[in-house]
Amino acid sequence: DIDWAVRGFQGWTYLIGPPPDLLPTGFFAPLDCPPNACPTGARLRDYSHGVCEPGEGPSARGTFCAEDVIELTPSPGELHMMHRNAEYNCCPVDIIVTLTVDGNTLHLREEEVLQDPCFCRCCYDIEATVDNLAPGPYTVEVCWMDGGERCDVQVVVIP
Repeated sequence: DIDWAVRGFQGWTYLIGPPPDLLPTGFFAPLDCPPNACPTGARLRDYSHGVCEPGEGPSARGTFCAEDVIELTPSPGELHMMHRNAEYNCCPVDIIVTLTVDGNTLHLREEEVLQDPCFCRCCYDIEATVDNLAPGPYTVEVCWMDGGERCDVQVVVIP
């Protein structure tokens, strides 16, 4: 069982986790930064995915899982994201979430990390929390691969 964390700081991604050969191609992953030199601002505090759940048969989008649902829940200083019915391989090493920040736009990206993929699909609930957010409006883009890149864009207000 691999346990690891990803933290994003205004376009930088810091990764502590699986060996580099298991990371998605082109993944930028410095492990740390000198004291007082780390960028400040929004950061990906944590992420997780639920257990492999069986699908309910073909949905309106013609896939194994029910329709994707992106729920964004703002609270003071942070934003919680839940992606319900995310369809991925049934035996990934992990399903990672990364954060890129561009002004008041937060880009969350999901990606499955596979070592020995199985010939099956599962439905997962993917969660992530972004913290260290100043009050105000943010455009949030959540993207994932599902027969091509799919994105959901919403505007939220952090109190």
